[in-house]
Amino acid sequence: MRKSSEPNFIESTLLGRIDGWSPSTQFRLANGQIWRVADDSAGSVNEVENPKVKITRNSFGTMFLEIEGTSQAPRVRRVQ
Repeated sequence: MRKSSEPNFIESTLLGRIDGWSPSTQFRLANGQIWRVADDSAGSVNEVENPKVKITRNSFGTMFLEIEGTSQAPRVRRVQ
């Protein structure tokens, strides 16, 4: 059960250049957190530097990473 103090979403910026992801890709956010793709999805985005991201939690507690410029949202897990 999650704590009520945990936010339902986090907004930040990815550090560096990104052109996509694949299973186990790790993303470093400007807030210092590191998230890893936790499903077998792969996707691409137009190569962009420091895109805005939003990590959202669904009603089951699963976290998804929404990257500016793409409609796909891989399932992610926080590493750090």
